Amino acid sequence: MWFLSPFPVYNFCLEKRSKPATFEAKSRKACYAAKRNWLLALIGPACGKTEPDSSTHEEVTLENGMQVLLLPHTGSGLIASNVFVGAGSTREEDRYAGSSHFLEHVLWADPADRTKVAETIREVLRGYEDEVQVLLYQTRELRDYALRPWDNPELRSRAVVEAHTKIRNILQRIDEITAEARTLRRPLAKVEEIRAEVTAIQQEMLAHL
Repeated sequence: MWFLSPFPVYNFCLEKRSKPATFEAKSRKACYAAKRNWLLALIGPACGKTEPDSSTHEEVTLENGMQVLLLPHTGSGLIASNVFVGAGSTREEDRYAGSSHFLEHVLWADPADRTKVAETIREVLRGYEDEVQVLLYQTRELRDYALRPWDNPELRSRAVVEAHTKIRNILQRIDEITAEARTLRRPLAKVEEIRAEVTAIQQEMLAHL
C-alpha cells in the first residue's frame, strides 16, 4: 500500500531523500517516524487510536542488502509499507535529466509496445555505433569506386582524390561522434575499431595518388 502525503511530513522526507550525502541513519529514522505518525493521524480515528505507539523501531538488513525499518503499530489491524529507492530524479545528473521519468513509462508500457520501446532505448544508448557503422560502409564504397578499372590514369587519379577528400570528411565526423560518446561515457571500443579501418582505407587511397 502506498501513501503519498501532500502535508509537511512527506515534504520533510522528500527533502531528506534529495540529499543522500547528509541523509544519516538518525534522519532516516525520523523520516519514517514522521510518516508513521502521519499515517496514524489519517487512519487512527477509524480504529479508535489517536496517539502513536511507544514501541521502538527495529532496523533489519536483508541478505540482499536491502534495509528494512519496522515500526510496530498495534491496534489498527492494518499494515502499510513505504519503499524508498536510492535513485531517481533527485539523484540525476543534469545530462541524464528526465531518464528516471522515461524509465517509469518503460516499466509500465503496454506489452505490445515493448519491442518498439526496446528499439528506442537501443537507439538512444548505442545509436552512435550504428551511425559510425554506416560511415564505414560509405568509406568502403568510396574505395571500391576509386580503385575500379578506369579508361586512363587521369580518371583514376581524379577518382582517388575525390574518394580521399570524402573519407577525410568521414573521419572528421567519426571524431565528432567519438567526442560526444566519450562525454556521455559510452563504450568506444567498436567506434575506435571502425575508425582504424577507415584510416587504413584513407592511407590506401594516398598510396594510389
